[in-house]
Amino acid sequence: MSSFDVWVIRFSPGGAPPSERLKNAFGIDDASARSLEQNLPRVVKHGVPAKEAGEMRKVLESIGAVVECRPARDPKPSAGPGPAVFQRPAEDLLPGRMSAIDPFAPAARPDVPRISVDDPVAPRPPATKSDVSGVLRPSSLPPPGSVDQLIRAKSRDQQRRVFLKQAVGTILAGVAILAIGWFMGTSVLRGDAGWVGIAFDGVGIYFLGVGVWDLFTTLRS
Repeated sequence: MSSFDVWVIRFSPGGAPPSERLKNAFGIDDASARSLEQNLPRVVKHGVPAKEAGEMRKVLESIGAVVECRPARDPKPSAGPGPAVFQRPAEDLLPGRMSAIDPFAPAARPDVPRISVDDPVAPRPPATKSDVSGVLRPSSLPPPGSVDQLIRAKSRDQQRRVFLKQAVGTILAGVAILAIGWFMGTSVLRGDAGWVGIAFDGVGIYFLGVGVWDLFTTLRS
């Protein structure tokens, strides 16, 4: 016979705090209710039959809990001295009969209501084509290596723009130096320049030539 673990995943917002809801529904103490609320998700019933798991799920959902019934997992021994991957609880977190709403009370007790659940863990229907329509198919994925090529191409474009800016800046600097010498009357272009004017014009012509050459080579690349 299949057995299930009852998991409380979370509590839906609104209304009373989850610990208060647990106290009112199951009659547990404050510390246990707060511990359960603060350590979600966790197992509250371990290894119970399908009917009882469904009944517990129904009760928990009535107080706003999001519940999952999963096939029970037995403790698995670990290779070393550490704890097992999954430890069976020493006792259920919601044990025994704790309130008038007890889904695990004996059926022969007429004073304790029980909740019937026909199919507590209904099987999930198989996936259809519409369910997987949004999944990426191999044909829609980029070919291998194309991402690297795109990154390299983008990097080259960025470097080219930087070189163009540097070349234009160098040209403007050379023109500015020549213009200053012209307006100050010390430029070779005026025909009466001394050694200082010649040196000043030489620096401007050098900057202008370097900038033009950089611009030419960058545009050709």
